[in-house]
Amino acid sequence: MESENLVFTRYLYIEKQVKHSLLLSILNKDIQQSLFWAFELYYSYLSQEMLIIEYLLDIYKTMYEKNHPALRNLFTSYVTSWEKDDNPAHFANIVCTLCTRSYDLELFCKTYFEVEGDQQTIKSTNFIVNVPEKELNMYNQSNETILPRNVLKQNCKYKVNTTCNSVFDLKLPNEETIKNAYYYNWIYYASRLPLWEDRILKCNGVIDETHEKVVFNNDEDLEMFYQKYGYEPDEQSVELQSKFMGIPLSKEQLSLDNFCDKFHFTLKIIKNVNNITYTVK
Repeated sequence: MESENLVFTRYLYIEKQVKHSLLLSILNKDIQQSLFWAFELYYSYLSQEMLIIEYLLDIYKTMYEKNHPALRNLFTSYVTSWEKDDNPAHFANIVCTLCTRSYDLELFCKTYFEVEGDQQTIKSTNFIVNVPEKELNMYNQSNETILPRNVLKQNCKYKVNTTCNSVFDLKLPNEETIKNAYYYNWIYYASRLPLWEDRILKCNGVIDETHEKVVFNNDEDLEMFYQKYGYEPDEQSVELQSKFMGIPLSKEQLSLDNFCDKFHFTLKIIKNVNNITYTVK
């Protein structure tokens, strides 16, 4: 079901669109956006951050390891250090280092799209980045001094990148259904990630999967939750809503050919009949 892809992150972005935005930001070598999307996922996965680290390592394996095999030992050391001290700087170092490196989409395209081709040379700086811990404070805002209704306004800095929804085969409900999910049932869709599940349970909420809703034991518990986390997505400006909802979708919906062209990967063409291009599979 398409509604299964409605999973809201810390600041109520749609999780899979955040993952796509992170991937595309890394490929575009945009360190600031990459860190923003990476930490949006990292802090949404409270106590399960390793899942996001594994997502980063998968990006490395399928897009960067061919050109930079030595990074495997470095990244392994970062993960080992993170497991010991839970310091997000190790996580940030992986993100930023990837942003400085050349990629090769051969394995990625073969694995996920079953097509083959050749990667053109990509210029890179090949830095090993060590991010100062003080620069990471902006990504872990507690928001305790901000009125809940202003949290999204202050923290939703970027709009999700939806240009590859089609090529990545991301199936979402129609725009009206997405808006209704935000307006009338956002707590349930947020409960699908560990951070929000923890917040709900601490306020004595019950996640009802059968009826797809969250209920609280009494009005006091409900009020306690809203006093802390009443982000009011339905009351935000249209511009702000477009950032975390991802609608309207970008008019520039890339095809697989467009995606490969954008990132300098030349698909192997085996024949062209009636203006239809067939690629190796």
